[in-house]
Amino acid sequence: FTFITAHPTKISSIDWSPTQESHLVTSSLDGTVKLWDTKKSRICQGTIYTGSPVVRASYTIQGNGVLVLN
Repeated sequence: FTFITAHPTKISSIDWSPTQESHLVTSSLDGTVKLWDTKKSRICQGTIYTGSPVVRASYTIQGNGVLVLN
């Protein structure tokens, strides 16, 4: 069980990587998309700043990219 404080505002989506079982991406109305590795819990592995609320973020089918919908 892992607890992550990901965003200061509402999380709009969560998606697990199709290729890396411990990787997930979260998006938020705070305008960010964050990449996580649950094996390195509580440490964000990367942040994408969009400047506007993010409705959805998801991994590509191959798992090597992230799609963002504002």
